[in-house]
This record gives sequence, C-alpha cells and structure tokens, in this order.
Amino acid sequence: MRLAALGARIGAPEAELGYFDADLFWRTRNIFDNYNTYNDFAAPLASIPVDRALADHEEFTWYDLRLRVVPAPGHTKGSIALVGEIDGRLVAFAGDTIHHSIRPWTLFDLEWGYGGQDGVVALSLTLQTLASLPLDVILPSHGEPVSDPSAACLALIRKLGGYHEWLHLYTYQGGIGYPQLPADTRVQPLTPHLWMNTTSFANSYTLVTGDGSTMFLDYGFPSHAHFSANVRFVEHTLDDLRKVAGLKTIEVVLPSHYHDDHVCGLQYLHDQYGAQLWVFENQEDILAHPEAYKITCLWQRPMTTGRVFGEGETFKWRDITFTAARTPGHTEYHCAVSFELDGRRIVHAGDTIGRGITGPRLGGPIFQNRFTPGDFLTSITKIREFEPDYVLTGHWGALHLDPAFLDEALRRARALNDVLWDLIAVPEEAGFAYDPNWATLYPYQITAAPGEPFAIEARIVNHLSAGARATVSLRLPEGWTSDLLLVEETIPRGGRGVLRFQVTAPAGPVRQVIAADITLNGRPFGPAAEGIVTVG
Repeated sequence: MRLAALGARIGAPEAELGYFDADLFWRTRNIFDNYNTYNDFAAPLASIPVDRALADHEEFTWYDLRLRVVPAPGHTKGSIALVGEIDGRLVAFAGDTIHHSIRPWTLFDLEWGYGGQDGVVALSLTLQTLASLPLDVILPSHGEPVSDPSAACLALIRKLGGYHEWLHLYTYQGGIGYPQLPADTRVQPLTPHLWMNTTSFANSYTLVTGDGSTMFLDYGFPSHAHFSANVRFVEHTLDDLRKVAGLKTIEVVLPSHYHDDHVCGLQYLHDQYGAQLWVFENQEDILAHPEAYKITCLWQRPMTTGRVFGEGETFKWRDITFTAARTPGHTEYHCAVSFELDGRRIVHAGDTIGRGITGPRLGGPIFQNRFTPGDFLTSITKIREFEPDYVLTGHWGALHLDPAFLDEALRRARALNDVLWDLIAVPEEAGFAYDPNWATLYPYQITAAPGEPFAIEARIVNHLSAGARATVSLRLPEGWTSDLLLVEETIPRGGRGVLRFQVTAPAGPVRQVIAADITLNGRPFGPAAEGIVTVG
C-alpha cells in the first residue's frame, strides 16, 4: 500500500488476485467448522490495488529487463517465480520456494487441506521445473542467494520425498475409513459395561452401570454424511443403548479433544438429558468460547462445563477411577483417559493413533492443530506405559494393541521427527517453521458496542533462540482508538507472553480486521496476528 501511494505499479500472480481484495476475502473466510487448513490467513489485511495480473508463462519487460512468469506452487497455491537474465546471469526470483539451507521456508504452508500435504507434491514439481532451467542463481525471499540452483533443488526434492513417503504410509488421514450403512443396531459391546458405536463420525463410547446410568466418551455426528451435510448434528445411538444396554440416564460426557466431529452432540446431551460436561483443562475455554480462537474444526456453539481435570489427575465416576493425560499430536488440545473396567485396562485415545494395513497410523502432523515435533512420542509413550488391553480410537473403533504395535508406533513417531527436523530451515528458531499461530489475538472474533471499549490480548510464543523483548502495537481502522500505542513484555525462550489492550470502535455496524504488529528483540515480524471485530 505504501509503495502504491508513492506511485508504484503493482503486479500480482493471477492465481492469487482474490487475496488482494481483502474486504471480500475477510468477509467470506470461514472460521468455524473449518477444515481448510491452507494458511491463507497471512493474506493482506487491507485491499491492495493491482495494476497487472501476472499470468503463468507470460513474459513482460520492465525497462530493459525481460522476465518470465514460471508457475511455482508449493509455499502457496498461487506462487510464481520470475526468471530473467541480469548482467549475463540467469536469475530466478523464487519467493519462498527454497531457503539457502536447502529446505522449505516453512512446513505448515505445505499443508493445503486437513491432513493433506498437497503442497509437498506441488513444491517437488516446482523444484523439478527450476532444476531443469540453466539458472545461475536463485534469489529467495528469506535467506542468502542459492548459488548452485540445480543441485539445491534436487537435494530438497529428495528430502521432500522422504516426508511424502512417511505421510503416505503412516499418517492417520491416509487410511481413514468410513463406515457402511447403519445396521439394525449401531452399538456393539466391548465389555459387559462398555459399548461402542463405530458408525458414528467420530466413534463414540458409552460406559453403562447396572442401574442404567451412563457416561459418554465423545459424541459427534451420526455419520460422515451428516458431517458432509453442512455439519448437521442429529441425536443418535440413544435408542439402541436403551434397547440393548439398559440406558436410563446420561450423567457425564467427556471429550478427547475439541474437534466438532467429537463434540457436536455434547451440549445437546447437557440440554436435553442433563449430562455434565467434564473436560481437560486446556479444552475448557475453547468449548466455552469457540469464537475466541482461530483453530481448526471448531464447533461454534458454546458449551457449559461441569468439571475440569488436569494432567495426571485421577477422578471417579461411580466406582470407576480415571487418570487423565495430556496427549498432543493430533492437536495441542487433546487428552486421553485411562481406566479399568470389567477386568480390562482401557485408554480412550481419541485421534492420537489408529491402525492401517501397514500397522500404526498417527493422527498428524496437522500444523493448524498446533502440532509440535515430539508430540506423538510423548503421547504414545503415555499410552504405552499404561499397558492397555484396548485403545478406544476416534475413527478405528476399539483396538487391541500389543506392546510390539505401540513400539512400532513409537518408531514411526521418531522417524517423523527425523524427517521434519531435516526440513526446518532455521533449526534454532524451529517454531516459526511449524507453528502458523505463534502469534494470535484473543478473542479472535469480537462483537463490540459502538463507543464502548473492549479488551483484546496479543498472545505470543517466543520461538527465538533466546529470551525476547516483545513489542506490540495494533493496526486499527481509521477512527478507532486504543488505550496504549504499544505494549512491551519480556518473554523467555520457548515461553508465552500476553500483551493487553483496550480498544474503542466508533458507530457500526461494520466488520473489520485488526492486527498486531510484532517485534521481537528489534526484529520486525509485521502484522503477525489478526482478529475480526464486528461493531453493532
């Protein structure tokens, strides 16, 4: 915008013109029930006038410099490289296609869909294209010039090949199966007092006492078809459980994680049957205030929590003792509960692990779920240590997993770590490569009254190699005011900081995007976190 104001003409990739109309993009970008994990939240916050669309394969001249537009999808779907001869050398301005460390600039930008890493394939083909050109140098947007382009591109293709192979063989999404049409009864007994529904999406499990009292572990959509029908929840399973298991009352519902396919029926059970919602500590605020977060798969209706439990905590329902464990990997906000019932040791593990033709499959990586390398090692180790007879999974039913199976899952988790660390461009600042939400505004969506101040926080994870002095200022629409021009806070390495503002908006109604400009140790990161405010 500043360059345009100075008279510069703006050219943009034809495939990404929609992002330059920021008003339209931010009005239509879905937040709730969102399985579009493509990282286009980094789009411009204000519209930018585009003078020329740069079409794939076209050539254009600026003064005596002739440049060719080479399609370069990978880092984004619409990325391009500009190739031309400068001072007798063939140069490619390749954006974030490759870093001088022979790695992609970020990992999360290669995730184009939920559990799908199409960007890995696209980037590999883009690198093949660049390797086939007689380039003398690649000039990336981050890092130093790449002086041996062909060798660098081919080396990165090999690294991406190892990542793609792991994803194809071992990721949860690669082998997920959907159930057949419901049978006469949707529930099956696992033990005399534990029933499972494997036709629902996701699978749900029900503990039933002798007097007909029940506890539900997850309760989502009746089928994948209901999920596909614009996420429509309908009551299910209860009549079956009344007939074959003796269900009379529903006392407790307990989710493994916040994703809509696991929780969309929880508030319904509370409202209709008086069930209490028991949740792990880092899920409570998400379920109560989903509008405050920008994370995938949010069920948009707030839920009332009855009990909160934490890491390692034991608690009882009737005469059954449960132990809670934080089990990140599929998402940061994931827990497992272990218990003994009918002489069996059981873990409700949600989407941490499943079983495919080749053995264990893991529930990620899905970077928009707040995935960190090492998560699966931590979580599967906890499951392994309980020595379960059955692991209750979110999409594979109840699995009898012997120690050898879980040992293989740990081996695959270690292999994933090795593959990912070999793809991180700046290892000492690795978090910036795998964490697309290291900076966020909370609440993410706000409804504000005109002229009345509202509170907003900039939440920052410090992924630098040392402690950081964080400086934050807000970008606000014209006429909006904040109590502070900027806020500063020292955040230790790997720590989290919260910087608070009070903002006042003039009369609405209007929907606006605001942003936080962030500097760490004097290093500007620009508007790294955005939020949406509706006034009126």
